[in-house]
Amino acid sequence: MDVDDKTKIVLPVSQHSKDAAPDEIVEGDETVFIDKNLVGKIKNSNFSMGSGFSGSQDELVQKSQLESVDATTFAPSINPSSVSAPENSTNKGNNDSFVIKNRFELGELLGAGGMGAVYKATDRRKLEASDKNPFVAIKVLNDDFRSHPDALISLQREARKSQTLAHPNIVNVYDFDRDGDMVFMTMEYLVGDPLDVLLRERSGVGFSTENALSILRDISDALIYAHSHNIIHSDFKPGNIFVTENNGSKVFDFGISKAVKPSDSFVSSINDHTVFDAASLGALTPAYASLEMLQGKDPAPADDVYALACVAYELFSGQHPYNKTPADKALEQKLSLKRIKSLDRRQWRALERALNFPRETRTESVLAFTEEFFGKARWGVWLGAAAIAGVSLVGAISAANYTATTIDENALKKEVQVELEQQLLADRIVEKREGLYRLLNLGVVSAAWEADIRRAIADYARLAPEDKNTQADVRQGVARNLIEAAAVSIEAGRFEETEALLQRAGSWQANEQELSRLQASVAQQQQDQKDKILREKAIQQQQQQAREARRRKDIEQQQQRSRQQSIATVMSAIEQQLRCGSSIDVPGKLATSVVRLRGLDASLAKRVEPNIAADLNQCVTKLSLSSPQLAQTVLNHARALFPHQSMLAQTKIDFCNHLKAGSGARGERFTCRDKLIGGEQGPKLVVVSSGDQRLAIGQAEVSIEEFDRYCDTDSACSLPSWSGGRASIDKSLPVHNVDTSMIDGYLEWLSVSSGYHYRLPTETEWRQAARLDVGKENPDRNCHLRFGAIQKGSEFVAAKSGKASRQGLINLVGNVQELATAAQGNLVALGGARTDPMSRCLATTERVHSGNADEITGFRVVRDIRG
Repeated sequence: MDVDDKTKIVLPVSQHSKDAAPDEIVEGDETVFIDKNLVGKIKNSNFSMGSGFSGSQDELVQKSQLESVDATTFAPSINPSSVSAPENSTNKGNNDSFVIKNRFELGELLGAGGMGAVYKATDRRKLEASDKNPFVAIKVLNDDFRSHPDALISLQREARKSQTLAHPNIVNVYDFDRDGDMVFMTMEYLVGDPLDVLLRERSGVGFSTENALSILRDISDALIYAHSHNIIHSDFKPGNIFVTENNGSKVFDFGISKAVKPSDSFVSSINDHTVFDAASLGALTPAYASLEMLQGKDPAPADDVYALACVAYELFSGQHPYNKTPADKALEQKLSLKRIKSLDRRQWRALERALNFPRETRTESVLAFTEEFFGKARWGVWLGAAAIAGVSLVGAISAANYTATTIDENALKKEVQVELEQQLLADRIVEKREGLYRLLNLGVVSAAWEADIRRAIADYARLAPEDKNTQADVRQGVARNLIEAAAVSIEAGRFEETEALLQRAGSWQANEQELSRLQASVAQQQQDQKDKILREKAIQQQQQQAREARRRKDIEQQQQRSRQQSIATVMSAIEQQLRCGSSIDVPGKLATSVVRLRGLDASLAKRVEPNIAADLNQCVTKLSLSSPQLAQTVLNHARALFPHQSMLAQTKIDFCNHLKAGSGARGERFTCRDKLIGGEQGPKLVVVSSGDQRLAIGQAEVSIEEFDRYCDTDSACSLPSWSGGRASIDKSLPVHNVDTSMIDGYLEWLSVSSGYHYRLPTETEWRQAARLDVGKENPDRNCHLRFGAIQKGSEFVAAKSGKASRQGLINLVGNVQELATAAQGNLVALGGARTDPMSRCLATTERVHSGNADEITGFRVVRDIRG
């Protein structure tokens, strides 16, 4: 069992046996679950109301663990041996059962806690009245509490307070009484399960969101109601919460709750004086105690907020927010909260603030927490309903339990209390009145002094609202003091001070005639002084304005000349950059000049920027004919400098445009590739002539690797020849065994990714590219040949391997026959395949093709050249 989850009750050392061994002293802080069937065993053993349990605590725990735990009963744990009853104060019934006050017949032992043992009992009066539910729970206090006189007085007072806590989510306490030496409390009997048992069953998981919210609403409502009666629970934890079968969740064991003095008035605080603080016995549960409780500070509602937040965290997550580490240790270890994913942002923020260690940053009340967690409107309706139910329950319980003796005793106490309050009030009124006049006669006139008198008058008015004369006399005295101070200020010529003093005097019911006379005198003197000052200022202002006008005009002329010179310098620098040399510096020199121009003359810059952008666009076009890479760089910088110039946005550089037709055979520098979306590059191209136009055509047949990039983006791409797995295929080979639908998909993807229109070559374009190789085919081409030990054409070779043709094309003849479009949209396969005999594997070889996939047909791409 987790020690940090249990209430710690540290009694004075003197109450333990001096001769007891350390391991024999039972702290009484471990929960004991007792099976209903075990009660009979206890009754038949040496444990009894009169003699107590003779066995050790370990034996009792071992016995309880042998039986299944009764899910409907629970009590906080102590050593049952500490609970006993006086031998001469309890009676035995007909069936060997114990009867208290000739009324309550004790039944099964439900459990034992820090204050005593809890029994299920039958109320004989209810039986006589044929009540369908005659059961109550009776807590018999143990020796530790009975032997402490202050504790007994405090618990009796707390029982009376608990009777006022009549609320649907608080376990009802019916009465507090004694039978001889036996002290007991009668309470509501519940059927259900304690929350800590349910949480252990859901460890690491927690409740469903709906159930967790329902429990949280119930227990929050209970604490709000208790706090409204100035009672703090001080030991709030899952073990003190009971989830019933039909009546929601209830909070119990206010045994160590603390009465909080209200601050509404000095009168009410007299009645709420705490005779004895049950917490002085050291009763708290470390895992749920706030930092201030562990430090021994005075109680506050925020202490229950921390405990409630810990329980709320467990409801939703199934685990303690700080793994049962006490707040002071968690603060030292700098433990942090793990976010609960099932909570939304508002709920998590509310819970997180309620779990702050310092009281100053923690949510100040349970009501504030519920408004932050559930939202103000929704909680208000819930709280109102709960309050109405609570008020109804108070009346029912009070009517059922108060006796005539209690009424007489209470009436006498009330009469004495009223007399005492009246005497205290009278003394307080006299003291407050004397204080008022002392404050009035201080002879100090200041804002702070007035504020003190206002507060004192307000306090006095609350104490003696009928004494209007004293209040009026003090007010007039304040006004006289202020008027006297104002007269002194007039003589000194401090008119603003005088006016302020008179205004303040007017708020204190000053003599209207005297006030008006002084105000008129001040006004006249102020006006005379103002007129003189105004005349002098007018002359000075006229002189100053003339001087300022001349100065501004000189400055403006100088600035205009300087600005014009700067604009001329900037425009010259811009023109220098627009000459489109190889050293053009758009992001540096040109951008600097444009930014300066915008700062010097924004309207001029706006007019000339389209012209600058047009010149840059022409420069880009010019550079693309010799160095497309440099042209692209200039274009990118130009777009960044002029993001709203559409002509720059629409310009696209063709990296093949600078190449001459037939130059592909001269080396790598005479090939080109288009950039694709994502930063990749398209197939390598060379430029050939096609009639009067130039054409960019794939240097090699499309390889499996190039085609595979498209397949990575389209789930419909599936090649039969790859059925053994794409990773195991030599991707340098030309792609084959693909039909025209897959080829069209590849060409469309390539066109979209590059911004150029890719297609299959026409038969005419293909033959134009191969015209220089007709009759002069590469003897080492990959066609079928068997001559002695020489064998060729038995398998494909890499698409990019082999000797280039006279126009720079690789494997134009052989390897795979290449598709081209013929007249009327028909397809032909050109150039022969590896299966064709060398003698018929020629640039002129042609076959009509259906477009279906086969093992010997591939393709290469072409696109038009811009510019």
